[in-house]
Amino acid sequence: MSYFKIYPRKMMVDAAVEHTHSARLFFHLEQYGRVYHNQVCPVEIRPDPVANDRWQMVILQSDIPLQEFDRFMTSLNAYLFRVLNYVPSGPRPETPLLPEEYFFQPVFFDAIDGNIQSLSAPDPVDREV
Repeated sequence: MSYFKIYPRKMMVDAAVEHTHSARLFFHLEQYGRVYHNQVCPVEIRPDPVANDRWQMVILQSDIPLQEFDRFMTSLNAYLFRVLNYVPSGPRPETPLLPEEYFFQPVFFDAIDGNIQSLSAPDPVDREV
């Protein structure tokens, strides 16, 4: 059993301002078997300064003072922008006031492995308690 897992759920991405998208990352957090549902973290999605053709997600503010959360964000950036090749688009032209909603496949971050992994069984945080 891992002591720390994060289950990313979705992002809500606003229109770009000077090539930067404000967004909110929604996730469930499991720590030592206790699940904290529907956590939200404000982030920005910016062009990656190292790789001009890629993006990076940067935490703006977080209540989670764990080193593992930084590792999660590093893994999520690699998964989202290198594996999935996600490119933020912001609101659709027909609904300019509504943010883009990006839903993650059933995946999780395990602090022991340090990687984003696919859920092969039903998501443990969606079980009835």
